[in-house]
Amino acid sequence: MPSLRHRVPQVAYILVIVMVVVIPVTGVFDLLETFQAGKGLAYLEGVRAGGERSGVGLLYVREALLLLLTGVLFLWGCVVGQPLPRLPGIGFLSVCLGISFAVSIGLHPRIVLAAGVRQLMYLVLVYALYLISRESDRTEAVFVSAAAGVAMVEFVVASIQVVFFGAVAGATLLGVRVYGTFNNPNTLAAFFAASTFFVLFMGRLSGRLRGVVVTLGMAGQLMAGSRTGVVATVFVLGAYLWRRSRCLETRGMVVVGAILLMPFLYFGLSALSGRENVAAPLEDPRIQIFAEQIGAMRPVELLFGRGLGVGTNTLYSLGGNREDVVHLLAILDSTITALVVQIGFIGLMAFLLFLAALSARCGFAGWILFGLVCVVGINVNWLEFYPINLMTTAAYGMLWAKADRWRVGAAVRIGRTRELDFGHAQG
Repeated sequence: MPSLRHRVPQVAYILVIVMVVVIPVTGVFDLLETFQAGKGLAYLEGVRAGGERSGVGLLYVREALLLLLTGVLFLWGCVVGQPLPRLPGIGFLSVCLGISFAVSIGLHPRIVLAAGVRQLMYLVLVYALYLISRESDRTEAVFVSAAAGVAMVEFVVASIQVVFFGAVAGATLLGVRVYGTFNNPNTLAAFFAASTFFVLFMGRLSGRLRGVVVTLGMAGQLMAGSRTGVVATVFVLGAYLWRRSRCLETRGMVVVGAILLMPFLYFGLSALSGRENVAAPLEDPRIQIFAEQIGAMRPVELLFGRGLGVGTNTLYSLGGNREDVVHLLAILDSTITALVVQIGFIGLMAFLLFLAALSARCGFAGWILFGLVCVVGINVNWLEFYPINLMTTAAYGMLWAKADRWRVGAAVRIGRTRELDFGHAQG
């Protein structure tokens, strides 16, 4: 009979797979309601922005799964004495978060702090997936397979939306901007970009299946009409070609191709996404929101922020009817803007240093993931937007565990080689 040391990781392993598979389920009832009502996708966005969803109970399922996973791993660590590895750069970030935490406690209602803590809960998955993946190297393979399956489901849902809602507006090359089962097109596009990263840099999928997922992801980007998603996907594909290149000349061609592609992406993204009437990159509304938020902050707030939870989308949904937080409500879709408002520029620097140090521990794939979340973070608040927060933090944990397993294996091989050399010398 398996011991608790081996049983708990197996339970946690199952919970992780369930958390991935449940992704499209959390939005399916809203889609059915929208379709039955004969209304467009703009109605769907309005319903979700207000926090009034027909499948609202499912939103709590993923949070319960996260808490259950955390509890399972905590129990395992207490019983078997499993030490938690220290995340690089966590000290500096903890100080900045502590200051922001104290500001929220001293100046704002408790609901603000609750909204801020909620967005950090998914960072627990870095530890969780690290511990699980250290016990079983199959975790990554099954995780990537589940993510690939969800990507196929999302493509089917997006295609159905193009067919049934295409007459509403011609906003992209293929019709109306699609949402999949998520809250907006940018979240869907970020998920497709992340799925492309997973199948190319993680797991053991066959070449044919990887090609299918990448192709569907690229088509999904066109349906979503997200400029950020297109750039993120191009970045991942370019990094993959760079990694696959074996000679300096080929890598040079990849670099030259990237340089030639940048002006086209910068000036032609509107046409590429099928939205000719959108603002230029520097005139994007999110840039204006960033400037407005910065202009309203005092010098000390620019350094340390206005408090953990201020301006988060969670607070916007929960506190819309509260007069004591009305001056703190804002929809901040950019990760950069959200971090600056909450923990200031010093906190933003601490977070990026922490993420860069963690990426360095994960190897080449970790750096590509770092670049992906930075690109996506310009227009998508991936600390809050589900499921991109789940997928990226889980990926970091698995890549970290894989890198540590490789280092341990390399050290063992070197040790054995030295023992054999020593034996031969003695003989």
